[in-house]
Amino acid sequence: MVKGMGIKDELEAEVHLGVQRCKVGKFLDTLDPKDAAELQQAFESQIYPIEAVRRVMLKRGFDGGSTICHRHAHRSCSCVD
Repeated sequence: MVKGMGIKDELEAEVHLGVQRCKVGKFLDTLDPKDAAELQQAFESQIYPIEAVRRVMLKRGFDGGSTICHRHAHRSCSCVD
């Protein structure tokens, strides 16, 4: 327990403590902003199969699996607070 903090404050601190972007988010951070925006749009719109997006990313150095790509696309990864 942190002295002087209420339960809600502790919960909020715990949720945000150590929050990092997922492997997809970290990869997008390494790209040219235009490329990163296009890939992020592909994840959000899902007009392309996520596996196709992942294959393009693999060609550019991404080393993550399908699961994290699907989590990122469905906004259930650590990139979302």
